[in-house]
Amino acid sequence: MPKTNSFLTLITVVLLTLPMSASIQAEYSLIQGEKWKGVQVGNSAPRSLDLICNDSNCLQVLNQYQIPAELQSLGIRKLSLETLADIKGVRAEGDRIFLPDSVGRPIYRVNDRFFREGFERKHR
Repeated sequence: MPKTNSFLTLITVVLLTLPMSASIQAEYSLIQGEKWKGVQVGNSAPRSLDLICNDSNCLQVLNQYQIPAELQSLGIRKLSLETLADIKGVRAEGDRIFLPDSVGRPIYRVNDRFFREGFERKHR
């Protein structure tokens, strides 16, 4: 009987925590692209494209000047680490900044839609 009670307790705990885990917001981060070595344009080296990540799923930020409407209403005019780092709730760690959901979700969604639509056009 003790094994049955332990199993039922485990199942109960799992079932109670499932709704909570589904409501936890994803973590969005922006990773700065790396500078090209040995190449210089003007006073600085060009960089590879930045990445927008939803937890561990990362996409290239293709058009840093196509700002989602939700972000334009916050006064954001450019998707760069420097611009986004000044927003309340953003924390920086090296070449990565972690974005609040209200900022990260629109950036990720625009890039995800771009890649999905491109994939669908290519495979029609």
